[in-house]
Formats: sequence, C-alpha cells, structure tokens
Amino acid sequence: MVATAEVDPGLVALGWVDNKPVYFLASHVSTAITSINRREKDGSISTVVCPKLVREYQRKTEEKEDDAL
Repeated sequence: MVATAEVDPGLVALGWVDNKPVYFLASHVSTAITSINRREKDGSISTVVCPKLVREYQRKTEEKEDDAL
C-alpha cells in the first residue's frame, strides 16, 4: 500500500507487512518497485517485490546490526 499526498507530491505514506506491519512517512523518496531477499522461518531465502523505500530501510537496518557487532 503506497499513498502519495495530493497537496505535497513529495510526501509518501507507505504501509508494509514484514513479520509485523511497518509504516513509513517520508519526503522526496522514490516509489519505484524493486525487490529484496528475505529469510523465511525455515531458513530459505525468497525474493519479495517491494517499494524502493522498503529496500533502503532494510539495508540501513542491516548496517546498524553489523555496527552493533
């Protein structure tokens, strides 16, 4: 679910369901569709189609996890 504001087209609201619902509110980001690799509960990896904003969020989250190690 992606919504772009009519008053300010640079504002994007996005709802994404991962293990739990995740909501984004961002400005001046791409709503282009891309894909991510996701690890399933059984350990297998699947490719999931998603908005680019979700991919960037995942990448930055992984960087923070790596920095914590």
